[in-house]
Amino acid sequence: MDSVLEDEFDVGAIGYRPRPDRDAFQAMLDVHGLRPAATAFFEDSERNLAPAADLGMTTVLVGAHAGASTAPFVQHRTEKLAPFLATARLRETR
Repeated sequence: MDSVLEDEFDVGAIGYRPRPDRDAFQAMLDVHGLRPAATAFFEDSERNLAPAADLGMTTVLVGAHAGASTAPFVQHRTEKLAPFLATARLRETR
């Protein structure tokens, strides 16, 4: 079976600066040539979404406690990722 992933980006690629280090997020965007406005970041830890939101990414908190989140930088909340993705709509950004 072909891989469903085009590429990967791990903490080793950025000198072991883990999220939520803002520079780690910026490095990921730069390495892959991603535009923050066209990028979604999925995470099960609320605090790790803050730098992604600051950079302009869409943020999705996933997990059993996602619905209780009141963090202003969390744009979407879902308990389970698969149903969320099944109903997600892509938005064209320029």
